[in-house]
Amino acid sequence: MSLGPDRQEVIRKVLEMERRAPDTGTVAEMVGEYLASGDFKKVGERTKADYLVYSKHTLRVFGGLQVTDLQPPHIARYLRIERKEAPV
Repeated sequence: MSLGPDRQEVIRKVLEMERRAPDTGTVAEMVGEYLASGDFKKVGERTKADYLVYSKHTLRVFGGLQVTDLQPPHIARYLRIERKEAPV
């Protein structure tokens, strides 16, 4: 069975065959699970607010990426280029 030449289409078809959501295994899914978790509910209000702000920035860049594909060079580039103006 041919899955086709387009990588995203192949991924979609494989997930469809496995009956999994298309965001399974992504950074967005992992962040969403954490934000819905009891661990997140236990942190202080200021920490929650900070995490929500930070998650917007990181999800914009990494949200669709599979967690297993996220590598140190991705993070280094993000910090060097995307967040270079951010306070440390």
